[in-house]
Amino acid sequence: MTKPFTYILELYLLICLCANYDGNVFFFRSFYPCYPPYVTDELRQALSQFKTSLAGMKKELNNMQKDLHKSVPFFSTRYKVGHIK
Repeated sequence: MTKPFTYILELYLLICLCANYDGNVFFFRSFYPCYPPYVTDELRQALSQFKTSLAGMKKELNNMQKDLHKSVPFFSTRYKVGHIK
């Protein structure tokens, strides 16, 4: 049986990933309405820029995640009202 904490983490991850993915896809499709909806295998193999761009996106996502881990949650009243001083 799955532990409750693990189950909650899995749900949180699923919710965050789905919300982030849906938001980005909606923005991209509305910003580039004529863009093809897929990347073919030929494009992946032909364009070295595709791999370079993908590596850059992964690097920036990791950097953003590291920066977020160093920050304080902006929605927490615990940090706003001075609960811990």
